[in-house]
Amino acid sequence: MKSIKSWFPLGNANWYLVLAVDSAIFALSYYLAYRLRFESQMEFDSHFQTRFLPTVFWIMGMKIAIFGYFGLHRGMWRYTSLADLLNILKASLASFVFCMLFMSMYLFPVTEFSRSVFVMDMVITAGLVSMFRIAIRLSFSSRRGIAGKLSSLLPGAAGKADEGIPVAVYRADERGEMLLRSLLSDAKSHHLRPVGLVDDDPRHNGAYLHGLPVLGPPDSLPEIAERFGIMELLVASRVDAAQFENISRLCRELNIHMRVAPAFLDERRNRIDVGTLRDARIEDLLSRDPVSVDYSTVESTFQGKKILITGAGGSIGAQLAVQIAEFSPAALILVDKSENYMHQLEVDLCARFPKLDIVYRILNITQGARLEKIFKTHRPDFVFHAAAHKHVPLMERDKEEVVLNNVGGMKTVADLAASYGVKRFILISTDKAVNPSNAMGVTKRICELYMLHKNRVSDTDFLAVRFGNVLGSNGSVAPIFMKQIESRGPVTVTHPDMERFFMTIPEAVLLILQAVTIGAGGELYILSMGEQVKIRDLAEKMIRLAGFVPGKDIEIIYTGLRPGEKLSEELAGEGETVLDTSHAKIKKLKVDGVTWAGVDQEVDKWLTECEQEPEITYRHMAEWVKNPAAPTEGDKITEPPRQKVEHGASRPA
Repeated sequence: MKSIKSWFPLGNANWYLVLAVDSAIFALSYYLAYRLRFESQMEFDSHFQTRFLPTVFWIMGMKIAIFGYFGLHRGMWRYTSLADLLNILKASLASFVFCMLFMSMYLFPVTEFSRSVFVMDMVITAGLVSMFRIAIRLSFSSRRGIAGKLSSLLPGAAGKADEGIPVAVYRADERGEMLLRSLLSDAKSHHLRPVGLVDDDPRHNGAYLHGLPVLGPPDSLPEIAERFGIMELLVASRVDAAQFENISRLCRELNIHMRVAPAFLDERRNRIDVGTLRDARIEDLLSRDPVSVDYSTVESTFQGKKILITGAGGSIGAQLAVQIAEFSPAALILVDKSENYMHQLEVDLCARFPKLDIVYRILNITQGARLEKIFKTHRPDFVFHAAAHKHVPLMERDKEEVVLNNVGGMKTVADLAASYGVKRFILISTDKAVNPSNAMGVTKRICELYMLHKNRVSDTDFLAVRFGNVLGSNGSVAPIFMKQIESRGPVTVTHPDMERFFMTIPEAVLLILQAVTIGAGGELYILSMGEQVKIRDLAEKMIRLAGFVPGKDIEIIYTGLRPGEKLSEELAGEGETVLDTSHAKIKKLKVDGVTWAGVDQEVDKWLTECEQEPEITYRHMAEWVKNPAAPTEGDKITEPPRQKVEHGASRPA
């Protein structure tokens, strides 16, 4: 359900102008409907006094509310599209229905007012509002002067006289159209001049999109580049790995710079910004479907809230900070024990968000007293717990540290979140928690179970989001491969059959934020990561992307599995049923049985024993995770299910 606040963005100055013009249009449409319906001056004067004047402000108010519900006062109208015009038609029809009902139920009997007035009012309203939106878009056209604006509507006119780097867009599909529309409206500021599209669908050959022709398939790039002088190819659409490699190879041979649009979309704007284009990366070779995120819902969740992020200097934590900062939180409280990572994050955030209230704290999450001061001072509404030791072979050699940090740190943060009335606690989990074979996986699985326990006994909503590897994270395989390729090899792979789930960091973080808007509490979510990718294949793709031939220019060698590693991972374990949610790429896990009891006592015992006998303690933990005891009837009495309180209720002083 949309919030009223999301209908009317009061902090946006442009909103007041759009609302004022829309209000005038609503009044004018209603007036013109009466003028058209009653042709004689006598009839018009009579109905104007007895029907129009007593109802015009009621009608205007209802239309403002209905158009607000459809998001028609908060759009970026310089990018008006067919979807926006369809929303205007829907809002006009809804206004017609509700205005008719309101008139007949509260003001006049249905036989005492003209129904045709409201039919005409609906048509006039839709026409005038649409014309206003189109006028805004034309006024922001990259062309100057009336003739230039009108020429943008003519076939074949786009981009003929503009200056800039000649570029082509790959594929005349939905995402290609979004990018081309963005280019045509904002090309000059990026010094680009679109000349056409490249598409491998023969049905599109010779067709026109926004006045630009489809020039031919990718295999025709040599002829297209020679004829039109193309210097860049902009890829917005999903491309399978083989085709992407082929296009990348052609671009390298022709000295054409290839740039790629991100795989996630802002559903509010239904467009792809030119400024988000980037160079080709290894993730573009994984054939992943683009991710769509409902930014409006995410924004309404975090706007004006205080957000605490642990592990903020890490790959996921830092991206969480960047993405959440985009949604205007009241404050960001960032915690990490690495001063170097935190310093770099501070530099980046200060440059991008100079007015945002951001608190940086260097500490270990096991330092309960210092952490409590942060909770007491800042009173966060949301806590994202991303801090954890994650490097499997390294942690296999230091069980005490991984137990104290991952389990002890999570317990400290979770307990404080519950004590200080945090609205929602989000645990960042991992696929290694499923049937764990190493210390990192065992400790993260215990964190998931402790999270379920805390949700049961506190007013804070606790939930976890579980996913696999993220490309480009600190210490992950892709940066290691890249350094080895830059050194001309060899590239080292542990096993020819080793495979993993992969996702990009921005994609994972956006889906985490979306999951928070879906989740209620006591839930485990997994991100849909597609098929697992063989690490050997990933290495070969990266070598080819760099312009080399695997096995010829750069050798791949196999070093053998390291301690704690498995050949493949899982996202759901035994006893966990995968359920759909409202988002196609976010799944919910239904855990068979009831929430495990006694995990809090076990955690306290393990943390005490670990400092004395870390190896023995870890073995006990690993055995317990395989078959955690379900609560007895007595346990259920001592741990009664909590009664949820409404968010916004008073919190501890």
